[in-house]
Amino acid sequence: MKYIFFGTPTEATIVLDTLAASGFLPSLIVTAPDRPAGRGLNIEESPVAAWGRERAIEVYKPESLRNEESVMKIQSVISNQGTGGDMEDEPSLAIVFAYGKIIPESILSLFSHGILNIHPSLLPLHRGPAPIEGALLAGDTETGVSIMLLDKEMDHGPILAQEKITISETETAPELLVRLIKLGSERLTAILPDYISGKSGATPQDHEKATYTKKITKADGEINLADDPVEIYKKYR
Repeated sequence: MKYIFFGTPTEATIVLDTLAASGFLPSLIVTAPDRPAGRGLNIEESPVAAWGRERAIEVYKPESLRNEESVMKIQSVISNQGTGGDMEDEPSLAIVFAYGKIIPESILSLFSHGILNIHPSLLPLHRGPAPIEGALLAGDTETGVSIMLLDKEMDHGPILAQEKITISETETAPELLVRLIKLGSERLTAILPDYISGKSGATPQDHEKATYTKKITKADGEINLADDPVEIYKKYR
């Protein structure tokens, strides 16, 4: 099975490693352009770009996906995945984790089997950019991962699979993130064969139960020692 992978940071390479270990290698990696990084602000490629380069996989680094060039590029790769160059010969699929950019409808519509995403919450709970922090700040004792199909709205698409875990009382956001990525990657890898063959489908979310998170800023880390100690500890975590 061939697919296109959208992702950027180190965490996304965990997903790629899990897929690759089961024989699922992408035909194209789409990632953020090279950026200044580190104290020296040297121009560096993303961890996902480096992962692809080390394995001789083609890497595409568009500034935006909202242009004809990006659509044509991805469409050409999909076409070449099929035997004889016919895109109808093989299901077209993409996987995204932590890409960092909105994927527009012009790209979503290219894939016959859609774009699958690992979201680190039990959707429709904690939609948005900070689902792990949102769970900790809410004092949740449980969370999990959702394998979902992207649609044009944020974290709104139907669910293929979910798995629940208990949150430790001392677990911090970085620790929980790694645990959920590994769990989600393994779950995604397990369901892919049945999904591609049509043996399993997706279930719409209950949108009336949706909750939302916001992007975390430095100001959100400010502590007022007069606040409830429980709330302060949630912020620390």
